[in-house]
Amino acid sequence: MQLLQLPCSTKSTTASVQASLTSASNPSTSSSTEPFQGPVIPTSVYLHSRTAVIMEVEDTPSATTELLCQAIINSDELGLNKILAAQIFTLWMTSPLLELQLKPTHKPYEIRQKWRSLVEQYSHASYNRQQRDEPKIMFQRNVFFPQHLEEKIKDHKILELLYEEARSNILQGRYPCEVIHYIMLGGIQARIELGPYNPLGRAN
Repeated sequence: MQLLQLPCSTKSTTASVQASLTSASNPSTSSSTEPFQGPVIPTSVYLHSRTAVIMEVEDTPSATTELLCQAIINSDELGLNKILAAQIFTLWMTSPLLELQLKPTHKPYEIRQKWRSLVEQYSHASYNRQQRDEPKIMFQRNVFFPQHLEEKIKDHKILELLYEEARSNILQGRYPCEVIHYIMLGGIQARIELGPYNPLGRAN
């Protein structure tokens, strides 16, 4: 696997990584005896930290969630604790109308091809909205990871990703909080964006 740091394409993207993966089934087999490989389709995976991972995987239609997750976790640019990250994060396919956590054996390409029928089955939006719905692949928290273990995490990189995801969920109204907690969280975000509090009215 080759990882390249790419320039940011938008202001909201802090980093991009391109990954070229060899066949996971039998990498030692010579090309003359390898079975036919499917097309390589560039695949974008988004993180809540405003990071996009651009991947080029051999036989993209057959690539599983587990394979793509492992490639992301192994990225040196992201600097994640590989053992811990594999337990905490997984791939989701999300859109304004539907969000699905993918199983390790799911093939994101196939899920994307079936997206219209999934939206028709599980959403109550109008036909026009369903036809315009476009999903994206997200690398985010596995809902089955126990909360009591999450509270013990000390790894800075992983905490940063979890914080950005929680921040997004709070801003979208998904995490109901008491007013006092909103005030506390607002103070934490202000500290991150503006720096330490200065009684003179400006950040240090």
